[in-house]
Order: sequence, then structure tokens, then C-alpha cells
Amino acid sequence: MVTSDQQAKWDTRWRDARATSASVVAVADAWLPGSGRALDLAGGVSGDALAMAGLGLDVTVADISPVALAGVSAAAAKSGLSVATIEVDLESAPLPSGPWDVVTVGNFFAPAMLERLAGELAPGAVVAVVVATETNLERNAHPSARFLAAPGQIQQLLVGGGSLELLHASEAWRHNGRHEAHVVVSNDVALALVRAKDRWRSRALRFDVDRLDGGDFLGGDVLDIEAESARLCRRVLDNVVVEPGQRVLVYDAMASEATLAAAISGWGEAKLALTRTPDSGPLTVHPFDAPREQHRFGYSQPSADAPVIDVLAEPDAIAAVLVPGLAFDRFGGRLGRGRGYYDRLLSAFGPRTLRVGIAFDQQVVHRVPTEGHDVVMTHLATPSGFDRVGEPG
Repeated sequence: MVTSDQQAKWDTRWRDARATSASVVAVADAWLPGSGRALDLAGGVSGDALAMAGLGLDVTVADISPVALAGVSAAAAKSGLSVATIEVDLESAPLPSGPWDVVTVGNFFAPAMLERLAGELAPGAVVAVVVATETNLERNAHPSARFLAAPGQIQQLLVGGGSLELLHASEAWRHNGRHEAHVVVSNDVALALVRAKDRWRSRALRFDVDRLDGGDFLGGDVLDIEAESARLCRRVLDNVVVEPGQRVLVYDAMASEATLAAAISGWGEAKLALTRTPDSGPLTVHPFDAPREQHRFGYSQPSADAPVIDVLAEPDAIAAVLVPGLAFDRFGGRLGRGRGYYDRLLSAFGPRTLRVGIAFDQQVVHRVPTEGHDVVMTHLATPSGFDRVGEPG
């Protein structure tokens, strides 16, 4: 039951308020699907709801305040989006009926509500929660203790029942000055990752097309592929050391990928190896100057009878593997085209071999979805830098 005092409090809070930042979506973005039903709980004039609607999700906002719900509806309409709304006291009333593919909770701490979430989820659903912790009181007077989670409490509330699995959890001081728990869970991690990767590949493949027409992945200036590729190659040449007897494994670029022509010229063919994509089976590795054929997708590759470099027998013969992809993050994550060719190949190399993601700056995002079999990069080369990357701490 919604009381008039509770409504009045939150109506005052949200009257004339602008949409909040999409802080929960920012945490969960790597794992969100590109379609389905999303429920934003107690978000008020929710930036998360607007962000999810922009991703293509069918969004419902549940909140105690009719003023907030009117505000988020108006903000959505102004952006050419649509959200549904439900007026409900989430501390006492049942949750809106699912099944929900995504549930977001930002800055609202209601333990009983979190414990009930699992029963309203669709298969492969993702739940993301951002809540300030008790540690926040060390620097901030608000929120008061009643609205703060104890250390580890959010994670325990979500996964303690056994039906939800952890995708991500961290508790730390954030850039907004608050100490927050960030937790993302799913009732089927494997299915959630498949759906998330489908969304990211669709987004990145649109970049492949848009880029050739003068667009880009995240918005910004027109991309000069030739010039940006040359800048990127200079970063690689300056940072990858090739010892005597070693080679660098390169690729022949597809139309939308960074070309390695400047790096190939800088090293010389004798120091290089090239991959071949067979009709079936894993990628193979060959001397760069081996006889060539044209792949059906238009790029050049070693012919079927070209000499083979056995990377299993000589795993350290390759100093570095330059790896193309659709998107990368600075944790070492890479989103490929879905065949797993490079993951199988990279697992054959020794620990001394650098795994260098090759990307335009527009292809680097905060986080891409990764699974256990995905091999992470050790370095990321872009036109603006060459950086060591790896798993988050």
C-alpha cells in the first residue's frame, strides 16, 4: 500500500528533477541483451530506463512517486522513446509480474525485494544493482545508515538463494564520491552471455558498415581508415620486440579492419607469419611469403598447400599475435565474429607470446561480454596508444 506521506516525500524529491545518470546500465552494459522486457525498480526519473529503451528493450519503470513516473515518461517521449510505468511501493507490495529479461536497481536498498527477484525472471535474465554501502558514511552523511548495505550484503541477497549466478561484483569508492556495491547476476550465465554477445556483434557489425560510409561505433569524427591504420601500426612497431628467429603473426585485413601494411613494411616479410582460415577446422599459421589464394570474403591468405609453422611444437617462435576483432575493452576482452577461430589459436601459444588486440579507438568500449573459453589480450594497440591490458582486479 502506498501511503500519502511516502508519496509526498518522493513527489517533492522528483518534482522538476532531470533524468538521473544511467549508472546501473553503465555497470551492466556488457551483459545486457538487445531485446526483451526490462524492469527498472525505484529509479524515479530514471536515466537507466531511458538508456535501456535506447538499446531496444521494452522498459517498465516501477516507483512509488507518480510525479517521478510522469517525469520519466515525459523524458522518454522527448527522446523519441517509450516506457511503461507502474505506481507501487516496492518495500511492501509484490514485485511487478514478470518474466523480466533485465532488472535494474539503482540507489534503492530493500533487502526483501532483492530476495524476491529470482521468481520473476525469464531464462537468461540479468539483474544489476548499484547501492551505496555502510562505508560511504566515512565520507558522506547521506544516505543514512538505513539505506546502506553492509559489506557483501547485496551479493549475498542475490546469490544466496542458489538460483542466481554472479557475473560481476565489486565494492569501492567510485568517481561520484560514493562507496558503492556494484553487482550483476543471472539465472543462466551461459544464455545471458550468448544474448549479450549477439547484441554487441549486431552493434559492432553496424559499425563495420557505417564506418565505410563515414560513421563510427560510438559517435564522433569521420574515420580515415588509411591514416588511422598507419598511426596504429607505428604504435605496434615501437612496442613489439622481435628477437632473432621469431616472427609476428599478422592478418590480411577485411574491408572494415585496420590494415597492417605499414607494420608489414616496417618489419619485412621474413619476420612475419600469416593465418589461414580453412573450410573447416582451426586457423593455421604459415610463413608470410608462402603462396597465396583469395578467401571467399575477399582477403588474401596462404594457400592450402603452403608450408605450415607448427605453433604447438614451437610456441615461442611467435613473438606476438596481432588480433583483429569487432570490439575490445581494457580488461583484455575481445569480441570476435563468433566462430572462435582466434580463441582456439591463441590458446596454443606460450606465455611469452604477446596477444595484441588491433582496434580503432572507436572500437574500444568499457566492457565486452566474455566467456570462460575466450582468450584475453595482453595488450591493446590503437591509433592513440599501446597499452598493457588484462583481467580486472
